[in-house]
Amino acid sequence: MIRIIRVTAASAACFMLGVFAAGCGGGGGASASAIPTAGTPSDGKTIARLVISIPTKSLSPAAGSRTPAFVSPSTQSISVQIDSAAPVSQNLTPGSPNCTVPGALSALTCIVNIGAVPGSHTFTFTTYDQVGSAGNKLSVNSVVQTLYWDQVNPVNVTLAGVPKAVQVAPLPSATGISGNSSSGLQFLFGSPRSISVAAIDSDGNYIVGPGAPTLSVSVTGATAAANMTASAASDGNPNHYLLNATSSGTGSLAITATPTSALAGTSISSTVSLTSEVIVTFVDPMTSGGSMFVDGVVGTERIAPNAKGITYDSADGNLYITDSLVCTVRQVTLSGTITSYAGGLPPVTNKCNGLDGTGATTSGPPGFYTPEGIVYDPATSSFYVADYGNCKIRQISGVGAVVTTLAGAQGACGTNDGQGNAAQFNGPMDITYDSNNGNLYGVDVFGCSVRQITPLGAVTTIAGNNGCNGTVSDGTGGAAHFNGPWGITYDSFDHNLYVADTGSCAIRKVTPAGVVTTLAGSLPAGGTAACLSTDGTGSAAQFNMPYGITYDSNDGNLYVTTYPAQALRQVTPAGVVTTLVSGSNVPALVVGNPSYLDAPLSLTFDPNNGFLYILDNDSIRQVQL
Repeated sequence: MIRIIRVTAASAACFMLGVFAAGCGGGGGASASAIPTAGTPSDGKTIARLVISIPTKSLSPAAGSRTPAFVSPSTQSISVQIDSAAPVSQNLTPGSPNCTVPGALSALTCIVNIGAVPGSHTFTFTTYDQVGSAGNKLSVNSVVQTLYWDQVNPVNVTLAGVPKAVQVAPLPSATGISGNSSSGLQFLFGSPRSISVAAIDSDGNYIVGPGAPTLSVSVTGATAAANMTASAASDGNPNHYLLNATSSGTGSLAITATPTSALAGTSISSTVSLTSEVIVTFVDPMTSGGSMFVDGVVGTERIAPNAKGITYDSADGNLYITDSLVCTVRQVTLSGTITSYAGGLPPVTNKCNGLDGTGATTSGPPGFYTPEGIVYDPATSSFYVADYGNCKIRQISGVGAVVTTLAGAQGACGTNDGQGNAAQFNGPMDITYDSNNGNLYGVDVFGCSVRQITPLGAVTTIAGNNGCNGTVSDGTGGAAHFNGPWGITYDSFDHNLYVADTGSCAIRKVTPAGVVTTLAGSLPAGGTAACLSTDGTGSAAQFNMPYGITYDSNDGNLYVTTYPAQALRQVTPAGVVTTLVSGSNVPALVVGNPSYLDAPLSLTFDPNNGFLYILDNDSIRQVQL
């Protein structure tokens, strides 16, 4: 039995390891100390008291009995390690220091003390056939236990036993997973998640040591698309397993624990529910009442409704958004602090303008007019904005956020290619950066085209017919037709562009040569009104007006937001479409209020942490993949 106890600093140096061994007599040493007074020690540690029992040999176990019939006497010592701390060794032989025997036929009891901080920990037990934790390793097992302040935390461990139940828990070091044997496990798909599986006997003891049962762990009944698996970890610990899935879904973890052949008793089976999903939390939650334009920290500031564009700055780790209704670019830290970065601020009367200038000011230029898409260029530490209302591409660079016009002419919306202000745009909606050559690519929602903008401001139409006529067709250059392209992203691996073609309910692929194909989705015969949110592959999938799109440079997948369906969709390079979050059907790991996607618009990917950030109406949602 392991008893974990909160203690004062004076006793925090102690860790109680009690061991009962069969056939031991005599001996002397320290007796078990009294339970310390609860408190908060200055070193931040608490105490664990472990009592480990080695059952005596049963001469004639009854049929069906769960009493062990035999335990090997070769175990001479044991080490106990908490997480990655140095292990503590205890000899299990008669007369060992720290050991006592209450009576002639009683088991040996050994006590050793050590401290650990409160929280969830992995306790690893290793047995040896020589004293001093030397010789051959006989077994390695671990259990997960949480330490608390101000109470006794019993953890019962036996070196042999017949299983009656199992404990399944995430390893304390694991990320992206939560839950337990009762509630089931919820984990993020895409990477292996570490869990512990341990057998428990009828007395509530974790069974470790040479007499521990054999475990068999597998996944059953999983959603086909999730491709959910459970496999043994590579660390040699028979209690450690890895859960993985390639997409969201459900299933069950099937566990069988079989006693060693030397023990009486039969195998037991158990199941634990599994859910692979994404985690959605707030970076900046929506607030109500007051001004739509207030800088500050979470709970005091507001993002105006229908803020449209978002990008991740890999240099400072912050997010930058285009606050469309107040014609300003704003910085959002991951702690939720909002600062106006560039554009005119209230009370400027004519803050929505097309004037170049510096920073965010209340006394004049610069200005934007319903800015939409925004992208960060790490090569020049600049931001580029699709200034929709001004039909221009704007650059924000340098100390003080200097705003200049890269391409487009004030008040002259059109479809002309050209250099600088000789070029025209017709509803520039989104923009992306090509890390291969430094070019920008944008979509003209009313020109139904994809435009290239060089670092010097030269504009060329690479795909689309410079006009929207309701036609949707693949092809090269001007022979291809888009229907209201809204979002665009760049694939840094194969240098292709991907377009969220809203009116065609599809995701379109554009090669560097301007060859346009449809990766996923299709326009039904009934037109956009018939578009649904249907998962599938290629043309079998459907999107209900795809809006934002971003590329995951870590695994090559695309992520798409669809506004009417309040959905987040995943699209693989092979065109396999999976809905991750849809309307109010948000995974259980959502944190915040409201617990659904309200009006998901643009999104961006943070490759450093593997997070998506969604501009969701007047909030920012973080999605852990």
